[in-house]
Amino acid sequence: MTTEYCITHDTHYEAAKKEIHGRAITTPCPLCAAEMLNTPRPEALKENQEIQSENHKTKSAGVFRNSGIPPRYTTRTVDNFVADTDKKQKALASVKNYVEKIDKVCEYGTSMIMTGGVGTGKTHLASAIGNSFIGKGKAVAFMTVSTMFRRIRETYNQNSSKTEQEVINDLRKVDL
Repeated sequence: MTTEYCITHDTHYEAAKKEIHGRAITTPCPLCAAEMLNTPRPEALKENQEIQSENHKTKSAGVFRNSGIPPRYTTRTVDNFVADTDKKQKALASVKNYVEKIDKVCEYGTSMIMTGGVGTGKTHLASAIGNSFIGKGKAVAFMTVSTMFRRIRETYNQNSSKTEQEVINDLRKVDL
């Protein structure tokens, strides 16, 4: 370990030095490292911008015009969810946080996985998220994991009109 100086943060820090393939490598300042972790990679930002651009084309073309949200759930919101247990209150808080950050969620491609038994509110909360996205002009594809895998598996049939990659690309074109 050596003491190094960070010009960016005007601070000294303990650094490890290693030689890799004949090249001296010094660990970065912890503050710089934290900033790097919280800053999206340029190639990821570029890919997300391309996907968002494609999303607008997708919306115009009518791909996923129907969000797939069940008709009786199209009015579900975080405000009309009954959180009558501690677990439901915790789930609601997570969903509210997710919905409040829609723009960041879309920019970074952040996902949320919900699990639980029958009657725990998964469909209501997932629909609330989808309805929030639709309200912000975002494209939504609502389906279960088994439906998603079935769509992909159907491409293995010789008579399939789509390839596996086309189905995956269709799913990537939506915001949620």
